[in-house]
Amino acid sequence: MPGVTNRSDPPHKRPTTKRLENWVRPLPAGHWGAVRVRVSWSLVLTCLAVLVGGWWFGSRPGDGDLPVLAGIVAAAIVGSACFQAALRVWIAKAFGVTPAEVSLHALGGWGVINAPALLRLQLGIAIPALTMCLAVGLAVMPPHGIGWQGISLLPPELTGNLNAAAVLIACIWVLTIHATAQTLPLLGCHGREALIAVVDLFVQRHPTWSRTRTVRQTLGIFAIFWIMAGLFMLLWQFTSAADTTAVSQPIASWPWPIFIGIACWAGRRAPLPANISHTLLACPADPGNGSKPLETLGDLSKEVSIRQSWQDWKNRRKLQAAHEEEILEAVDADRLDEILDRLQQTSYSQLPKEDRKVLDRISQRLRKSNGGHVSKK
Repeated sequence: MPGVTNRSDPPHKRPTTKRLENWVRPLPAGHWGAVRVRVSWSLVLTCLAVLVGGWWFGSRPGDGDLPVLAGIVAAAIVGSACFQAALRVWIAKAFGVTPAEVSLHALGGWGVINAPALLRLQLGIAIPALTMCLAVGLAVMPPHGIGWQGISLLPPELTGNLNAAAVLIACIWVLTIHATAQTLPLLGCHGREALIAVVDLFVQRHPTWSRTRTVRQTLGIFAIFWIMAGLFMLLWQFTSAADTTAVSQPIASWPWPIFIGIACWAGRRAPLPANISHTLLACPADPGNGSKPLETLGDLSKEVSIRQSWQDWKNRRKLQAAHEEEILEAVDADRLDEILDRLQQTSYSQLPKEDRKVLDRISQRLRKSNGGHVSKK
């Protein structure tokens, strides 16, 4: 019988984690050379929500062009994610490594790469910075002063009038949001990748430190910081609301730091990227010993078909059922002697219902192991 999962197994080998990964795994969208391209459900749902919202509010007077602007915003979200994914591939290839895959998310483009910590740190810093540079570059374009309205974390005040200024502001705002979001230590963001890379560089200098434990503790500290910042903003808002002499009231933005902190805390136990050393990248490919060229170092995982995913899911269910059956057998074996002692003092019908269920299960196992030749008593 195949091995049974235990509580001490790594998180990525547990059936519950595997099932969750299958639900949230991005959809395959083809290949870009040797790099797999995937589209996240978050990108699909976000674009759909933007389009539906534009159509819903487009019926208001003066907002007849709002559905078109919603389509432009959705296209800007997809374009910004594609821009970040392309930057990731180009920068990685410049250092001699091809990413295994890139995925397009609602918060930008990300991907899977097996590379040294220094390269992952450079990617984690360069992608958000270059995205912000593109937003600033578009903001300085004519007409001067119009594009700067998009350099904000708050939604720009757009009307339903379709013009070049509205399109420019919407695109700049999407780029600004993506550049800012990618600096956060969340799953699918370059900020988390840069943070893990910094921890890897620290662990390389201090080998006695555990990489997994240090990463989880660091992410936990960041999560607590964000939650405390949200609570402080909430307290400040209540204090300002009580001040009747205040000219303007603060914006109720306190839930966002709390949501970020909760998401950061929940993602602490996610699988970590492989930490490839510089010596591995420095070794040239030798056809004589069967080593792979540098371009294939990032492509360590294989595409899984729908049929294979279904087979893997059924195998995990079988392993989980076998594990539960083993636990039940152990519990029944511990109670068997006690039940037999009570059975000698009374009849079978007078035994408690739970004890009779235990005896029935043991009897069924005996019949199954002996080909059904054990009669039920």
